[in-house]
Amino acid sequence: MELISAVLKNHEQEIHTLDRRVETVEQRTMALQTVAEFSGGRIRTLEDQVQGLQEQVDDLEDRSRKKTLRLMGLPGARER
Repeated sequence: MELISAVLKNHEQEIHTLDRRVETVEQRTMALQTVAEFSGGRIRTLEDQVQGLQEQVDDLEDRSRKKTLRLMGLPGARER
């Protein structure tokens, strides 16, 4: 009888230890999910900013090219 009691007590301790470990894992998982959700939103915001900046750069490049057009063969002022 004592052997069965000792085995049961040992199993109870193991179950208690496993319960604590599972609780710790659940807490860490929830924390990681929160961080992932925040990071996902932040990444989307940064992607939108990058896209907007790329469009601005493209627009500025296009405008700078317009200022450097040289038309050859048209009557007009002579180049110096």
